[in-house]
Amino acid sequence: MLVRSEGKDLDINYKSFPRPMGLAATEDGLTLGVFTQIIEFQREDGLLEKIKQPMQSIEGDVTAPCYVFLGER
Repeated sequence: MLVRSEGKDLDINYKSFPRPMGLAATEDGLTLGVFTQIIEFQREDGLLEKIKQPMQSIEGDVTAPCYVFLGER
């Protein structure tokens, strides 16, 4: 279970891992040892602001699919 806060709100995430064997925590993140892996979770404070940015418009993008239906089906 991972718990984090953003202002007054708490965010709780649940994740299961096969045979967890060790956990190390630093200010930069968590390192978890499981059955056949070592998994690193890194702190990325600026990521949320990048994700919240509006998506770019695809109008005029020739690679975007455009379907036009003319007539009856």
